[in-house]
Amino acid sequence: MARLLLSIAWIALFPLALWAQVQGEDDPRYQKLRTEWLAGADDLATLRDMAALANDGNVAAQVTLGLIEYAFPTHYYVTSRLSPDSRKAIFRKPNGRFGVPWIRFAAPNSPLAALLMHYKDTDYTAHSAALADAGVIGLAIAYANMPMNLGDTLSTMRALGHPALLPYTGPSLFPFMQAFEAGVRGTKYEDLANGISDLRQSLPALDSGDQILVAPFFSSQGAVSWEESEDAWRARGADLLQHPKLAAVVRAACPQNADDVMGVLFHLRGSQQARLDLISPLAPLVSTEDWLASARFKGDLLRVWYPTSSKFKDLEQRAPCYAKAVIEAYKP
Repeated sequence: MARLLLSIAWIALFPLALWAQVQGEDDPRYQKLRTEWLAGADDLATLRDMAALANDGNVAAQVTLGLIEYAFPTHYYVTSRLSPDSRKAIFRKPNGRFGVPWIRFAAPNSPLAALLMHYKDTDYTAHSAALADAGVIGLAIAYANMPMNLGDTLSTMRALGHPALLPYTGPSLFPFMQAFEAGVRGTKYEDLANGISDLRQSLPALDSGDQILVAPFFSSQGAVSWEESEDAWRARGADLLQHPKLAAVVRAACPQNADDVMGVLFHLRGSQQARLDLISPLAPLVSTEDWLASARFKGDLLRVWYPTSSKFKDLEQRAPCYAKAVIEAYKP
C-alpha cells in the first residue's frame, strides 16, 4: 500500500506529457516484441515472450500486457482456447493462487500504470481529463460517460469535449447536445439547457473529415429505424469509404457491395463506436498511427464483432460477406 501511495504522489509531481514514458520501452527485447505484436503473425508466442520479459522486470512489458488483457479483440481469439492457468501465466504476475494483474503490479513503478487503475471515490471527470492528456483515449471516454450514468449529463458533455477526445466524440456529442438541449428547453431545467448551449458554442466545430461520422437522424425521439432510412445509411456508407483504412478492410471482404456494407457497419456499430474502433488498443505505448499502419490492424478491426452477439446476427443477415471475414479473423 505504501508503494502504491508513493506512486500516486509521484504522478502529481510530473507533467502529464511524461506519464506515457514507461521504463523499459527502449529495451531492444521489448522493441522486438512490440514489432512482433504489430505484425500479428503469432500472437500467442508473442504474448508468452512478453510475459517472460514482464517477469524479468520490464515495466513496459508489464503495462503492455495489462492493456492487452482488456483489449479483447487483440487476443481473445487465441487466449480463449487456453486453460485458466495458461491465461494466468500470461496476464498475471505469479503470486499465490490467483497472481497479480500486471497493471496493478506495475503501478508503483509507472505513473501510466497507476493512472490506468481505478480507485475508490474517483473523480470521474478529472480522471477522464488525466487519461485524455496521457493519450489513453478509449478509457478516457469511458470515464467521461460515468457522470451521466449518475444523472450529471452536463459534466459528461464537458468531459467528452476535452480537446484530445473531441475528434472521436464530436460526431456523437454535437447532435446529442443539440437534441438534449431541445428536450429540456422551456422546462424547469432551463439552466441545464443554457449550460449545454454555452458549452456547445465554446467547442470548436468539427472539420469536414469528422463530419462524415456525425450520427444522422438523431433527435429527442431517437434515431429512426433502419427500415425507414436504408437509402440514407447506404449513402453514409459511401461517404465512409473515403476513409482509406476502413475502405481497405471493407472492400477486401465485400468488393461487390462495399458501400452497402459500410452503411450496415456504421448503423450497427454507431457513430462514436465506429470512431473508437480506429484508436490503438495499446495507446499510448503503441500509437494509433503505428497500429493503423500495421499488419494486425485488419484482424483487430474485424474482431471487434463478437460472433455470439445479437448485433453479429444482424450483421450476418445484412452483410454476410463481412460476417464471413469476421469468422475468418477468429481463426488462430
